[in-house]
Amino acid sequence: MTPYSQTLNLSAGALSLLVHILFALALVFGVSWRTQPVGPVIAYLWDALPPLPQVSPPEPPAAEPAAAPTEAKPVVVPKPSAAKPVAPKVVEPPKPDIAIEEAERKRKEDAESLEEQRKLEAQRREEEQRKLDEEKRKQEEKHKQEEKKQQEEKRRQEDRQRQEEHRRQETQRELEDEQRALVVRRQKQRDDARQQMERELARQMADEVNVERSQLRLQAEAVARGKLVLDYQDRIRLKIRGLLRLPPLPKGNIEVVFKVNLLPNGELNGRPVLVKSSGVPAYDSAVERAIVSASPLPLPSDNEAAALFGEGLELKFRPYED
Repeated sequence: MTPYSQTLNLSAGALSLLVHILFALALVFGVSWRTQPVGPVIAYLWDALPPLPQVSPPEPPAAEPAAAPTEAKPVVVPKPSAAKPVAPKVVEPPKPDIAIEEAERKRKEDAESLEEQRKLEAQRREEEQRKLDEEKRKQEEKHKQEEKKQQEEKRRQEDRQRQEEHRRQETQRELEDEQRALVVRRQKQRDDARQQMERELARQMADEVNVERSQLRLQAEAVARGKLVLDYQDRIRLKIRGLLRLPPLPKGNIEVVFKVNLLPNGELNGRPVLVKSSGVPAYDSAVERAIVSASPLPLPSDNEAAALFGEGLELKFRPYED
């Protein structure tokens, strides 16, 4: 037997002995600690003790079969000649009217319940009023914030308008300065030229000015059209990118290129043509679906700029580009 088993057996034996001792103590206290209710005490007063009654001892039983027992005559105890004992009178306390007390208690409980209900109703009304006041305060605060935002937005718009006006004026002054410088140069050339070539030089200067203006106008229109085309290309890519749902992709910034043909209203003229695959068919398919879903694509209102989108518009997409 191992020491652990011995320890376990000793613990079990001690626990069993303790349970038996507690059970025995419960039996002893349950039997011995019974108390009887104390009844009223009645005392009798006697002048002298009465004579004891003469009781004959019982006869031994006979051997014959026992006959039917005869009724025993009651022993008459002579009454003492002394006066009768007087029993003490027990004065019972007057019993309260239970019905009246119950009605009074119920009335008090009803009054307390009604008072509690009034208090709860008052608290509920105060809470509702507090909530209404809080909601009103929030609405007023929200209205003030909206007015403040509107004022700030108006101020920003006015600032933008002032800045745009300032830039326009600066541009106008620069153009005027350039024109004045050109006139000065041409005037110096005319002053240095011979008198007989004055009219010819003037005509040539006018022609040159017209040519330069035409070239500047064409260049300005080309630059503006190029900026417009780039802007709408960005808009087209942004619209397509907003509908693009990226599949799981490998590491690295892959690139796919599609070529699309557009109608004048911006709708696709046929399916997108895959020019360069990204190497991930799932990403190529996702970009193609996004292009189809984005139709019609945004086009500029300028007919010449919109015509550039008619055929051969290449769209490049990278999943991790800004």
